[in-house]
Amino acid sequence: MNSMTRIFATAALLAATTVFADDDDVEEGPDTRPVVYIDAGAIENKTDNAGANFSGLIDRLDNALVECGVYRVLNSKSVSNGVKDDDIFKVVADDGGKESKIETPGFKIYMTIMQYGFAKSGGQDMYGRSSETRQAKIELILKVVDMRTKETLKSKNISRSATGTATAAANLEEQTLQTANKQVVNDIVSELVSLTPFNVLDVENGEVVVDVPSSRVKPGQQLLVYKKGKKIKNKRTGKVSAKESQVAVIGVVTLSEDSVTCKLLSGEIKPDADAEEGAEYDKYIVRIAETAASPVPSVPAPQPANSAAVPF
Repeated sequence: MNSMTRIFATAALLAATTVFADDDDVEEGPDTRPVVYIDAGAIENKTDNAGANFSGLIDRLDNALVECGVYRVLNSKSVSNGVKDDDIFKVVADDGGKESKIETPGFKIYMTIMQYGFAKSGGQDMYGRSSETRQAKIELILKVVDMRTKETLKSKNISRSATGTATAAANLEEQTLQTANKQVVNDIVSELVSLTPFNVLDVENGEVVVDVPSSRVKPGQQLLVYKKGKKIKNKRTGKVSAKESQVAVIGVVTLSEDSVTCKLLSGEIKPDADAEEGAEYDKYIVRIAETAASPVPSVPAPQPANSAAVPF
């Protein structure tokens, strides 16, 4: 199977076909979770060790992205080596929402590894026994590229370290390296989540249901709601974008497997009266911010009757 055939075969597996449930004949739509492509071959090794092996970092990142439930994941194990960069971008094969009204985001991850190594020191513990300390340090530059537009969405330096100490012979290097890898992976996933738009599914009696997986939020956490504006084409760059205006703040109340129910804390989310059934809230998106959400100034947040029982 050649490279292009393998890519589109993988894309076909990722795109869910229309099926019908046996019990109520509810039609299911395509899987529009964002695609993430991790290309181990694109990693730039800028460390002092030309033979450094980053497989532990890649495997952990792949697993974390799958487990969080937000993304469909491609990596160098699911497509053949030697694939042209332009071909990988074709994996995001939807029409950008022009006809299907669904725009599936696609992210490609590039990494430049600056540090990936150890420092060690010896000494004695409180009982006079010989001890050894190892510190693992990982520093990398993360670049996230839009797989449709090839635009760089984010570039960020990520640095983590972990320390392990033992009084007996032990594989401290592997233990501390895996701890540092785990921390770096958590940072990378958080950066991707902050770029990912989530959807408002329904609003009723001040309760807002959004398709944020429960693994990414916790009760009491505040989320920002934005309304997409008119699409505008930049005459210089040719890029088409829609301005997002923050219109509401919601607070997570209950968690489900692939959605969460929130309380409207401030602002408003109104259905589009002219939209098709099931698309009344398509103009709204939810973003998970790294910092606490700020209330919409024009509408005061409601005060709970019992502040001790309700975290909002």
